[in-house]
Parts: sequence; structure tokens; C-alpha cells
Amino acid sequence: MAFLAAIGFGVVCTIPGLSGGRGYRESDRTVGARHEGDSPGVTRDHKRVPRRARVDPYSGVGRRLQYASFGLVLASCAAVAGVAGTGWSWWLFAWGVGAGILGMACYRLTIRFVMVALKPSPADQAKAQQLVKARSRVVYPMYLGFGLAIATVTAALQTAWPDILLTGAIVVFGLLLPLLFLRIAKRRAAGIRARQQM
Repeated sequence: MAFLAAIGFGVVCTIPGLSGGRGYRESDRTVGARHEGDSPGVTRDHKRVPRRARVDPYSGVGRRLQYASFGLVLASCAAVAGVAGTGWSWWLFAWGVGAGILGMACYRLTIRFVMVALKPSPADQAKAQQLVKARSRVVYPMYLGFGLAIATVTAALQTAWPDILLTGAIVVFGLLLPLLFLRIAKRRAAGIRARQQM
């Protein structure tokens, strides 16, 4: 569920400039190799070196790792259903899948709210759309995978509680919490625009 909350906060920080100045400061990335005989403070062969290497969870290796984790969750839930299942309920299975689809809809709806509320410039909007497209390749399979996993368990155990908890978590962490974060983002955007006009 914490992952859902992280996604919600990531949605409202999708607009470039709201993330508090992403990237490295010049002092962090410019490293000079000092040579013998140089005066103090004099450097040569400036290189851009990141403070630490990070894996982008929404592209390349990071995306594949998340796909693998979703697959493991689904396989684990299928194993639980096979071992502890007492039967099968198609309407509970449909509910779980529907909850996953609801999560995808909440994610898309939140993005639209963000775009309307923050009113980014055309350039920022184009950048934001690229970020949203990259994140959607992870978020949509995540919601659908979790929906299928919970649907399998709840249908096999013939109990509605997993579906209820998943649906509630999606509404709270996937829609309501991002809307609360949106108020913070709007204030932050207003502060950034005010500093740019000074």
C-alpha cells in the first residue's frame, strides 16, 4: 500500500519543476582532477560525476525488475490459492480484477486533475506527458497484476475481505491522497512561478 501512496505522490510531482530541482548541483557533478604543481583551487580535466548511481524504476532495468516482482506476487498468490483454496467464486474474482481496473482509472483521473489544476506551460506539459507515458508502462501493469493476484486469492478462499481492502486502498492511496498532495503541489508551483517573475 505504501507503493500506491508513492505513486500518488509521484503523479502530482510529474510536472517538471515541482520536484525541488531534480538532478545534480554543479558542485556535485563537476569534479576536477588536481595535478602536481597546480595552485590551490586550480583544477583540470573537469568531469561530470554523479553523486551516486540510481536505477530508474520506470525505464530499462528498473521496469523489468518491477515486472518480475509483479509476476512473483501473482505466482505467490496463485500458490496460496492452490494450497489453501476451498473452492472458487467468479464474482469475487471479477471484483478483484475490477479493483485493478479501478486503480488504473484513478491514476489516469488524478493525472488529468493535476494537469487542469497546475496549468503547466506547453513545454512543461510535453515533458510531463513523456514522464506519464513512461510511468504508465509500470503503473498500469502493477494495478492489473495486483488486481489479478488478489482476485485469485479471494476467489479461491471465497472471502470478500481481500477485495474490500484492495478497493479501499486504491480509493484512498490512488485517488484521495494524491488529491491532498495536489494542494501542496499547487502552492509549490505558485512559489516557483513567483520566484521566476522576480
